[in-house]
Amino acid sequence: MTKSEIGRATNLSANAVSVIIRSLDQAGLILKDAPIRGRIGQPSTPVRLNPAARYYLGLKIGRRSADLVAIDFVGTVLASRSTTYAYPMPDEVRRFLVETMPLVLKDAGLKRSKVDGFGIAMPSQIWNWSADIGVSPGILDIWQDTNLAKLLPPGSPWQPLVSNDASAACLAETTFRTRGSLQEAMYLFIGTLIGGGVILNGSVFFGRSGAAGGFGPFRVPGGTPGADRLIDRASLVQLERAVQRTGDDAEFPPLDDIWETEQDIVHRWIEEAASSITHTVVSSLSVIDFQAVIIDGNMPEKVRSKLVERVRQLFEGVDRQGIVDPLISEGHFGGIARAIGAAALPLSRTFSVDQNTLLRNG
Repeated sequence: MTKSEIGRATNLSANAVSVIIRSLDQAGLILKDAPIRGRIGQPSTPVRLNPAARYYLGLKIGRRSADLVAIDFVGTVLASRSTTYAYPMPDEVRRFLVETMPLVLKDAGLKRSKVDGFGIAMPSQIWNWSADIGVSPGILDIWQDTNLAKLLPPGSPWQPLVSNDASAACLAETTFRTRGSLQEAMYLFIGTLIGGGVILNGSVFFGRSGAAGGFGPFRVPGGTPGADRLIDRASLVQLERAVQRTGDDAEFPPLDDIWETEQDIVHRWIEEAASSITHTVVSSLSVIDFQAVIIDGNMPEKVRSKLVERVRQLFEGVDRQGIVDPLISEGHFGGIARAIGAAALPLSRTFSVDQNTLLRNG
């Protein structure tokens, strides 16, 4: 953007914009492009963020897998590594980090001293979701007493910032979105379970406990008693169980190939998930006038596209009296969104203006 474009977007005076741009330039946070000539008046010089200004690491601890990524200042993934497991345990995650972090740094061409922050994204109160992912009660309770900072390799210089995994994915979407700004938006991320986030006033609204926008427990019609939550209708664990019920004796992880080999089951899952998501969207719009609904998930892009298109179709067919239709679209990042969002946590803490906390006490 040029200075004049920045002034129009922010309502700041030309002098204020010049002072800010000079400060950002001196801090190495921006780059200046070639001047634009041929217009009336002085040539204007566009400025943009400097990708090499800062670097961050992000760890996603999921119910079935963990991801570690290195990103630059504009959210480009420079390197990543992943591991899978039946369920997450602190020792296994710690071992993954100790073994993998040097490889990620090497792949990204970074020294540890060049990394400006570390973020962790994981399900809130992960020990409460044992039954939903088929883990014996009590096994995940160890996370209640786990100091997440001690998961990092010895000598790591960062104090990690921690977020709910779906809220982190939402942060990645709003921080590194390349088209249009989001002021009020509803974000859904479909993983082993389903969660989400809420964007208010241009910022992710985490809520008092950090779990705002966790749409998984949302009640939807059509389910049997005890299985009437969005989690029960629109999660990948439900697809996994549908495959296992066919008698194929699918072992973990069963989803790598079934997108192609079990298309009938995938189609039925899309129908059920889209119906439940549509109900959740319509109900949520009665509370907050979202301008956009963004749906992302850990699935192939073509499957996500079919799901989002089906939600659009079902949305057109329901009673929407009293609400204003939002733009329903796909997310940008897919399965890696939660790790990117984890890496974005320290960036956001340092550089973002959170409109939702300016007047909040405590």
